[in-house]
Amino acid sequence: MNIETTKAEIHELVDTTDYQTIIGDTHSRLKRFKDIQEQYPEKEFSIEELELIDEVLNGVPDKVFERQFELGEKLEYEQLTEEESIELAKLVKQTEQFSVVRLSNLIRLSKMWNTTVDELMKRFDIHPKPDVYA
Repeated sequence: MNIETTKAEIHELVDTTDYQTIIGDTHSRLKRFKDIQEQYPEKEFSIEELELIDEVLNGVPDKVFERQFELGEKLEYEQLTEEESIELAKLVKQTEQFSVVRLSNLIRLSKMWNTTVDELMKRFDIHPKPDVYA
């Protein structure tokens, strides 16, 4: 099987728009994997480890956290509109889901490497963000 045959087969499976998106996403992901490996050169990671580390290191986007904090402050001062209350609930759910995935991935890595979640958090310089009101 040559590269042109593989490209043609992939192209048949997805339309042109999806094809470009998939290539872009794959390129970004591989770059993040390379960056992780360069940041932690003491160990050569497997693809599974790189996937887990990538998910662990990519925290809740700052924009989401900042908005949640902003709405939390409004809630504290009882200035939250009904629409903002709904938005805050969605943001809280989103950050909680992320936290569950992140912790699950840290647990998986800790088992793979025979270490603790606390040690991994130190290794990856993960610190809890300040409390957000919900």
